[in-house]
Amino acid sequence: ASLQFGLFAFLAKSALALASVFTLSLLGIVGFDAVVLNSEDALLTLSLLYAAIPCVLKLFAALLIYRTKGDSDEISNDTHGGTYVN
Repeated sequence: ASLQFGLFAFLAKSALALASVFTLSLLGIVGFDAVVLNSEDALLTLSLLYAAIPCVLKLFAALLIYRTKGDSDEISNDTHGGTYVN
């Protein structure tokens, strides 16, 4: 279990690092600067990168979880005492 936890933590941190590199690079390309007033395009890109895209990705993940939920064995807590039902 500790190996899986370590691998999960590594992948989560790697994903965060890659997302930061991608996001900050894209903001630099559209001309976003945290010190000065920004253009409408830069502000729209900032809003999309930090709000809209994560929401879409989370909805996609929820859909995947919902669709794969029926593929595993079902657990019945009422008649079988929490054992797997085949």
